[in-house]
Amino acid sequence: MPTGRQTARRYDPGIVKTRLTNHERLRLEVLKQFRVVSGVVHRHFRAIERRHGLSGAQVWMLHELVRTPEVGVTDLAAQLSIHQSTASQLIDKLVRSGFVERVGHALDRRRVHLRLSRRGVALTQRLPRPSEGVLPTALDRLPDASLRALRTQLSRLIARMEGS
Repeated sequence: MPTGRQTARRYDPGIVKTRLTNHERLRLEVLKQFRVVSGVVHRHFRAIERRHGLSGAQVWMLHELVRTPEVGVTDLAAQLSIHQSTASQLIDKLVRSGFVERVGHALDRRRVHLRLSRRGVALTQRLPRPSEGVLPTALDRLPDASLRALRTQLSRLIARMEGS
């Protein structure tokens, strides 16, 4: 017959719940929410990649090129909220795949604009929505007050993580 000490080592949700403080329970609930958000985003982009052979970021980039043709790399990176070097790497892959073309600027040879090739246009017509992903789409549906509150709290969380 096991002793009380051995019995407590087995997983018993009732024991765990009663031993947690309210703060600990809240923390676990929030962690679970982060995992759910991460899982939904991951599944969405994995499904796109399986169907079309492109990453979610590449699909979003193609749709941005439909919305803003002949955009520059810097502006495209800003639209996608990614670093310019990351945008350049994604663009290189799309150029090699024949979906995007680099076009020289008419007045400034140092500047390059991006546009969809015919192959890229045909592809974007078959790609699923939301192109930018499920998270930006869900955020877009939140009222401004909720977005401000979420931004404030996430900023605090990030500051604490960076301070660790």
